[in-house]
Amino acid sequence: MRPVVLSGGPAVGKSTCGRLLARELDRAAFIDVDDIRQLVVSGEATLWSGDDGVSQHLLAARNASAMARNLLEDGFAVVIADVVTPEALAVYRAELPDCLVVHLTLPLDEAHERATTRAVYLSEDEFDLLHALLTPPPDVDHVIDVSGMTVDQQLQAIRDVWASLQTDGRVPSLDPHRDPERTDGEIETGWSTRSTRTVFEGRVTLVEHEVEVPGGSRLGYLVDESVPFSVASLIVDGDDVILARQYRYPVDRWIYDLPGGGGRGEERPIDAARRELEEELGLIVDDLRPLHTFFMNPGRAAWPTHLFISTSGLRAGHADTSDPGEQVRLVRMPLIELDQLITDGTIVDPPLMVARAAAAARGLLPPLRPIAG
Repeated sequence: MRPVVLSGGPAVGKSTCGRLLARELDRAAFIDVDDIRQLVVSGEATLWSGDDGVSQHLLAARNASAMARNLLEDGFAVVIADVVTPEALAVYRAELPDCLVVHLTLPLDEAHERATTRAVYLSEDEFDLLHALLTPPPDVDHVIDVSGMTVDQQLQAIRDVWASLQTDGRVPSLDPHRDPERTDGEIETGWSTRSTRTVFEGRVTLVEHEVEVPGGSRLGYLVDESVPFSVASLIVDGDDVILARQYRYPVDRWIYDLPGGGGRGEERPIDAARRELEEELGLIVDDLRPLHTFFMNPGRAAWPTHLFISTSGLRAGHADTSDPGEQVRLVRMPLIELDQLITDGTIVDPPLMVARAAAAARGLLPPLRPIAG
């Protein structure tokens, strides 16, 4: 799930809503960056106190991002609350390229009115200065005017933005059963699982689910539950990308794809990605970051595919060539050539195409180039 950073001036409700939003999810963490700044107990400086204050403000954003990456790698959703200045926004874009930054805005007089109902640790001048620093807001993903909203209304507005900006194919959306009523008034009801039975278990595991659909009818539904998740890594080295090339029997052809495979048991996705990269291509990367998560075959398979990206820190490891059915060749390819092969249909591997698009959307690679002819 795409991490969200809630920004805004004092008393806009970013911490209150951030904590409530995280608590709604099954596995989530809330990071209040003010708490991270307060770890500095000697020599601390405020944002408005000069260069050292600005430096400490950005240091806290980097520390929050590092904590968020660790939580994301372990399967937690992450909500962050911070005062995101233009400089801090650049930190979050670099350190958490997949993050969604939402700015909450409020007129100064209403912010002062709200402040009378809560503990505020700023002088009136500091309060006004912090508000002015974020007017107008930096170039975030979305701005919500929370004037006149209750906490519940404000929280719903944030939910709507977070969900709408995750249902465009980039990452999985929030659980739709938490808000089953669509904007057109139609109720979207899920199916209920009544029983499960493993019908085949080998390198592929197929499980038959007896499900009850809306209206009460029951039917059997075969689900691929072979792995808890799969991973794939896009390795960028200068103007080149490093791909795998291997024979794929079901389509009877050699294809280009990303190094990757299935996760194991309690293995973290990022650890699986590192393992697969070294096993298949004999490479180790120091800088491997979450890029995107999607479902390869949501109509039949239960597991997500986690994509990662590396743009630096490449070194040699030891490939595993012991499996005769998995002989993988390393291919270094200029990005412009990859774009040509995507355009002409040579590339058929979904993770490779999704990773290329996601990297461009995050500003980590240039947009897919128009190809003449």
